[in-house]
Amino acid sequence: MHPTSRLAILAALLAPCACGGGGGGAGVTVPPPQPVPLPVVPADPPTDDGSWHRLAANPLLLPGMAAAPATTYHSALADPSVRWDPALGRWRAWFSTTRIDRSRPGDPGRMAILHAESADGVAWSLESEPVLEAATASGAWDRTHTETPCVIPNPDPAAPADRRWLLFYAGGNLDADVAAGRTAPGSYPYYQIGLAWSADGRHFTRAEVVAGKPGLVLTAAQVLGGVAGFADGLLADPEAAVVGGSIRLWCSSQAVKADRSPIAFGISHARSTDGIAWTMPAANPLATLYRPGEPAGGEQPAVLYDPAGGRYEMWFRNDSAADRARLPTTWFTALGFWRATSSDGVTWTADYRARDVAWEPQRAYEAYGLLTGCAVARLDGVDRLFYCAWSSAGVPDPALYRVPLQDGRLVPAVTAFAGATRLAPPRALARR
Repeated sequence: MHPTSRLAILAALLAPCACGGGGGGAGVTVPPPQPVPLPVVPADPPTDDGSWHRLAANPLLLPGMAAAPATTYHSALADPSVRWDPALGRWRAWFSTTRIDRSRPGDPGRMAILHAESADGVAWSLESEPVLEAATASGAWDRTHTETPCVIPNPDPAAPADRRWLLFYAGGNLDADVAAGRTAPGSYPYYQIGLAWSADGRHFTRAEVVAGKPGLVLTAAQVLGGVAGFADGLLADPEAAVVGGSIRLWCSSQAVKADRSPIAFGISHARSTDGIAWTMPAANPLATLYRPGEPAGGEQPAVLYDPAGGRYEMWFRNDSAADRARLPTTWFTALGFWRATSSDGVTWTADYRARDVAWEPQRAYEAYGLLTGCAVARLDGVDRLFYCAWSSAGVPDPALYRVPLQDGRLVPAVTAFAGATRLAPPRALARR
């Protein structure tokens, strides 16, 4: 599965740079990185030509130092989940990151999920303290990996106040998998889907569902058990939407045989009324999303439901080997995002003629490629796309923020949060 651990591997790469004064050589002290100030400008007016147009204010956010301890920094911003909160009258976003303490040589960091807010979707305020972090118990199923958040309002009007918000995430324990001989190609864990809930979207608590495994709510055996030859598998990159009072969830998925060889890789779908008990409305992975001539059916979906038109729209990555060769780096990058539509969320029509969103290398804030995964939201007739990319500009500290290129170089780069807008179709005026 190409989108392995999006941040843990990056943290491992960068951690040695935090030794000996931030990688500046013996006796050299590198000043701690500081958050980069970003311009505050009005939102760009959307266009009506059907194309996405990048915001002039991009990049909207960059990672930087955490509030405490002072030596801690966020390695990245990735996997955005973005939505409008009508109660607050503000945009809200959640990201994957890894918190690394540069005062500890070789610190691999700890995965976490961050939260940000904005009044206009352009000027964002990023909160330093995570809303959820990787579990600390050595045997926890999500101890080494807690990432790729998707946050939605609880569709149950009778839900307790502390469960107003639901956060689905991909979790895993690579150490436990390795110890059990349960290793996957690429040295990433066998991700499963977790759930945490919150009253305010800023402080989440894992759901107590499976005894001894707080947070765990959906497994590969449930979703992919019907695949012929299935012995094990993983689920990652959850994307959820509330439709008709129920929860529809899509995710990256991979099934493997007993010898650990892959037999199915693509986007799967599940349905629930409470986020805990799930049913599979169709065979997984979804066959209609497979790209002709390619063995993969896509990954890291972003889904928008239009109740006025009764239509689902999906943006997702499905790059071929030739596509990946065109990118400066293959570290969690995408050449762009394809778009598909559906009337039921199960059977999709994918437009593989041209990507709906394509990488624009001339822009410094996405110079080395888009990151896998985006978020799409709709409000008052305007569609807003949010995504992250490898930026060659605005790097807070070149000793800490780098990316390996396919030509063998290790260059300064930082993951930047960016946006684009376009007018929604005439009938697609409902809020996500």
